[in-house]
Amino acid sequence: MFHNLCGQYRCSIESGRLKLPAPLCRALKIESKQQFHMTREKSDRLHLYSQQLWEERVDELMRLRKQHGGEEKFREIVDSYCPIDVDKNGRMTIPQDIRERAGLDKKVVVVGMLDHMEIWDFEKYERSFRRM
Repeated sequence: MFHNLCGQYRCSIESGRLKLPAPLCRALKIESKQQFHMTREKSDRLHLYSQQLWEERVDELMRLRKQHGGEEKFREIVDSYCPIDVDKNGRMTIPQDIRERAGLDKKVVVVGMLDHMEIWDFEKYERSFRRM
């Protein structure tokens, strides 16, 4: 499991493709095509999980679904799920509908959250943390 994904990186989405920053690629040890798992768990960002972490997240989601009021949150996360292939150079294609639902434009910020990554629209990220 990864616990060393740290930092924030400004990136661009070109024709639906995003290249992960080199420090995150090194931390992930991407040497060949790998599958990751993407969801929109908050309306303003995407979450990208490794296979192992996604399996743990699914267990959490199943518990959440059984809680009072958890069905709606469960549905929101599962409805936005998308498997994502990341090539050995750290490039991935984010489907247009997923980008639109998360409000991602060309400029984005990729944030390492120790064990997973978040992908934010640049302006939303800056506003959220009062950096503008």
